[in-house]
Amino acid sequence: MPQSGDMDDNARFHSDLDALIERGLARLRESSPASAALLADPARAARVGKVILASDFALETLRRQPDRLHALLGDDGAAPTPAPILAADESGRWQEQLRRYRTAESTRLIWRDVLGLDDVDAILAGSTRLAENCLRIGLEALEAEFAQRHGVVRAADGSVQRLVVFGLGKLGGGELNFSSDVDLVYAFPHNGESDGARSLAAEDYFARLGQRLAKLLDEPTVDGFCHRVDLRLRPFGNAGRVALSFAGMDQYFQREGRDWERYAWLKARAIAGDIEAGERWLESLRPFVYRRYLDYTALDGLREMKAAIAAEVARRELADDIKRGPGGIREIEFLVQALQLIRGGREPSLRERRLMPALRALVATRQVVEGDGAALGQAYRYLRRLENRLQMLRDAQTHALPDNPLDRERIARGLDYPDWPALRVALQRQRDRVAQEFAELLAPRRGQAAPGALEHYWRALPRRRRRVRAGRRRFHRRRHRRRRAARLRPFLRRARAVGWFARAAGSGGAGAARRGGALGAAGCRAQARARTVAGDPAPRQLSGAAGRATQRAGAAGGRAGAQRIAGRTAGAVPAAAG
Repeated sequence: MPQSGDMDDNARFHSDLDALIERGLARLRESSPASAALLADPARAARVGKVILASDFALETLRRQPDRLHALLGDDGAAPTPAPILAADESGRWQEQLRRYRTAESTRLIWRDVLGLDDVDAILAGSTRLAENCLRIGLEALEAEFAQRHGVVRAADGSVQRLVVFGLGKLGGGELNFSSDVDLVYAFPHNGESDGARSLAAEDYFARLGQRLAKLLDEPTVDGFCHRVDLRLRPFGNAGRVALSFAGMDQYFQREGRDWERYAWLKARAIAGDIEAGERWLESLRPFVYRRYLDYTALDGLREMKAAIAAEVARRELADDIKRGPGGIREIEFLVQALQLIRGGREPSLRERRLMPALRALVATRQVVEGDGAALGQAYRYLRRLENRLQMLRDAQTHALPDNPLDRERIARGLDYPDWPALRVALQRQRDRVAQEFAELLAPRRGQAAPGALEHYWRALPRRRRRVRAGRRRFHRRRHRRRRAARLRPFLRRARAVGWFARAAGSGGAGAARRGGALGAAGCRAQARARTVAGDPAPRQLSGAAGRATQRAGAAGGRAGAQRIAGRTAGAVPAAAG
């Protein structure tokens, strides 16, 4: 039963939220007479109030761009925001145009989400299209500028070369969250030179072009930023070249490709520039990402990645992080993509960039139980919607639940919960299910140590203790070798006598040959016994066979028989010893 204190808090929060909405509506009325006229209608004001409750960012955009309020109230944001045209003679305005376009289209997505007009899948796809449009528009404008200054890059056969922009992570998968950075990798098909007056080698040309593109989107201005650009997933990371030819990319993945890069490139997609060439090259990279045969070293690599995730999750400060914390978005993504990497080499239907279709394919191929797949899909959509709302509040790249009580209530009420505790209960239910499935993924068999457990234990020991134990092991190894050598000496002496007895048998006829054969067999058994003491039981069978062969050869008599005895015995001893 609710306590009186809780009821007082709820009443106070209701009052604070109503006041926040009224202040936002007042600011919009002051921004434009047209906006004031539109908000005179109580029904329209109520709808705008829901958006104000969910997002300070949307409020600021509607205040700066009053025409967007008219458009949104007219069609509820059904039509996408028109993309800008970056004129060559107005390059100084490119950043402003892209940023205004991005804020306007992002506000349309907020409107559609908050008013329940689109589901979370549509919002994620809309955020992805927005980033792709900005990259495409910006790259085309910069390519025209570079062509005037340096010409176009031509390969040895005269064909024109263009930059290929690969999108990785959620951008490649078409699932970009509201305020996310974009993971990009630049490449180009063939080496060559530009054909302009100020010629550049292909690598320098495309490196400069890629850096200009990142600056155009990423650099903060008075209008904010367009998209944060992350280039660290390229070959060799920050130490690597900004743009590589396809041949250079192939060489890198053949020699240096690591398991985490298979995971990263699983979602890769060409999103700007020469898209057709990029998709053809990605097709050639498929054997690196999806191994046809099960690779146990790759499984160990995935287990190490999972262990790293689990270790980071254990950090207390990530408890409220719905992406990296326990039962968070990253655990669902890793679970699905790990199964894709393991089985995708033989199951073409699993080679899917988008998470939800990949999860459905895993269920269809019986890699995931149907009930578990449905629960994971529900949890994924729930977490992604909450993640978007956290970021929509102030256009911040955050995944952590807010500390401010009023912000918590804004998030809860915007998602149709009566209060913050009700949201936390529902959230914890989803996270518990995800954490359970993640714990069972790639788990070591019972009685088997987790990969790397011994190494982690060893590294955790104090350095001095490790030196002491290493010295003890060396001492015991040397003492064991000395003892073993002393035990082997009598047997080896008898084995060396085999050759003398065999030669003596050669001059003594059949009787001597029989005696030499018996002694030869004894010598072989002695050598086999020596090998058995050393830990090799196989020579026991060999010594008996050699002895019987020697006796049969000695019974034939004469010098020829003795020679055969000597030959077989001499051949049997090295075989037993080797």
